Amino acid sequence: MEQGPTVTEAAIKRLARSKSYDHGENHYDQGAVIDITHRGDTLRGEVEGSQYEPYQVRIELDDTGIVETTCSCPYDHGGICKHRVTVLLTYVRDPDSIDQRPSVSELVADADPADLREVILDLVEHHPELAGRVETRLETGQGDDASVRPRISTAIRFASTSSTYSDHQMGSQNTLTIRMPQSKPM
Repeated sequence: MEQGPTVTEAAIKRLARSKSYDHGENHYDQGAVIDITHRGDTLRGEVEGSQYEPYQVRIELDDTGIVETTCSCPYDHGGICKHRVTVLLTYVRDPDSIDQRPSVSELVADADPADLREVILDLVEHHPELAGRVETRLETGQGDDASVRPRISTAIRFASTSSTYSDHQMGSQNTLTIRMPQSKPM
């Protein structure tokens, strides 16, 4: 997988105040980057900082370079923060250290529909705030398999209102079991 758009240190310097750039370069030199993943047009990184939890950095790229950057730190002094500088310097100086992953759209393009159903149910079970979005997409007909929509909607409603589920650890594979209510005959 190729790295993606060209980003230069000069472009990073233009986005940051000189103090943020210098601090970001120091963070880079000290190995403060815990992890960076490049998936599609997005870089996501974790950078050690002054808080217990690492700061979460997201960089959106396109053919022209850097489009948007965000960081979970409270920095608000103009330009990008040192954590974003650190991630971008890693992208420029040490691209081999970045985990190159396919975009989600590439992952699901040829996926088995049954596997996608399991992924959706697992995501909704662990992130109930997604239930409404999934339900809306299915109700508006933006899904491909009309026969599965009622079952997934029922599972989502059940999962978001009940705690009757369990996770089982089987080797390195996680299996999610959801006990569905019995259907009433029509």
